[in-house]
Amino acid sequence: MPAYKDEKTKKWYCQFYIKDWTGKNRHIVKRGFDKKSEALKYEVDYKSNYIATNDVTFSTLVVKYLENYKLNNRASSTQTIEGRLDKITPYFGKMKLSEITPDKIIEWTQTMNKEGLSASYLKTIMTTFGATFNFARIIYGYKDNPLKHIKPPKVSKHETMKIWTPDQYNLFIGQVKNEEYRLAFDILFYTGCRVGECLALCPSDILPNKAIQITKTIMTLHNPLRYEIGPTKTYSSRRIVTIPEFLYNNIQVHLKKLYKVKDNEPFFYCRPFALRNQIKK
Repeated sequence: MPAYKDEKTKKWYCQFYIKDWTGKNRHIVKRGFDKKSEALKYEVDYKSNYIATNDVTFSTLVVKYLENYKLNNRASSTQTIEGRLDKITPYFGKMKLSEITPDKIIEWTQTMNKEGLSASYLKTIMTTFGATFNFARIIYGYKDNPLKHIKPPKVSKHETMKIWTPDQYNLFIGQVKNEEYRLAFDILFYTGCRVGECLALCPSDILPNKAIQITKTIMTLHNPLRYEIGPTKTYSSRRIVTIPEFLYNNIQVHLKKLYKVKDNEPFFYCRPFALRNQIKK
């Protein structure tokens, strides 16, 4: 396990071989170390972290994939990916990567269809499935992605979004007795904001020119169940929306009823599931 010094750059480098998933030796070269000990340590660390891909199970890959995904993504996005992987891991978790073949994937898609998954949701799951194999290429040198041999399910054109008319909304809101829920639904209807964005609103977001600024959202996280406030999903989701005068006045009345609510604290105490349950009623 030697290290070498490049006489031109005066830097140290190491080179060694690793057996890849096909059984062939891969030549690894890493340059640019200031010290010989750093070059030697790189080789030791690389080999200790490198597992012959033929022995890697899909569950092992998923753990490493999620560890990496969490570094660059928000908790709610990670939770979404975990939900998709939960549809894959029970079937493929114990299999080695080399055992996951197109015919097994087709069999799995048929099982998912029987569970009643929509074509669009199954397509997103398969996208995540393929992403794990792309990650395996990066960390294990695994070159085959069996998902590239599979045609994704055909997704029919999305139905036109169904939007309530004022009469339909008035019929609904007339059945809602809780004042906090009524106000939340009014904000949702007259601004078009998302539930999480509505419940994350603070007094400072209610502008004196009868407008609402939307810059954050409340996220529902699991294991354990908790709620966190963070920025909107994308920067372009930040916006200012004009509201009717009656809605502005109703918000002011609501704020006056609250005990010492701070400008930077949400003024709704209900949770997303509570509003959704009201609609289901």
